[in-house]
Amino acid sequence: MIELKFSRFMSGKYDDRDETHNLYILQTTTCILYIGIGRSSVWDRWFNMPSSHLFHAGDNLWRYNSEAGRAVLECYLESKDWTIQLWTVDDCIQFLGLESRLDIKRSQRDIFFVESLMINKLQPALNVAGTEYQADISKLPERVRQYKDADEKELDRLYREMFRNKENTQ
Repeated sequence: MIELKFSRFMSGKYDDRDETHNLYILQTTTCILYIGIGRSSVWDRWFNMPSSHLFHAGDNLWRYNSEAGRAVLECYLESKDWTIQLWTVDDCIQFLGLESRLDIKRSQRDIFFVESLMINKLQPALNVAGTEYQADISKLPERVRQYKDADEKELDRLYREMFRNKENTQ
């Protein structure tokens, strides 16, 4: 496992050539924000694919495609000091204590299985789809809590409006 400041990871100036790191954990000093995978490269998953978390939109303009990317941009100055851990499949299997209980192949396809186990064990605040836990957002950076609250209120408003319109058409 490699642990880097997010600013160093973002620069791409680190050495991970000896091992294939497919899983990443993004965290602040107070909480784990997000766990995800990159099939070929974690850096590419973040910055160099059509579905990247962040993409460069010209000059000094960045855009996001995910909750993790949004958190980084919303807290840009402090996010440079967040950490990102890069894990191999073997790192995850050892951390989860699976090597003695499961005969699991150390291949690319196993990362999907391992990712869900890591998410359910570590319970990151921004991974919520398909999880078995209620995310604890109390330790999120203030700016992230603010936009998540605003998003939730807007979704509630849209839902009420949609439901009201449906009742009026019947």
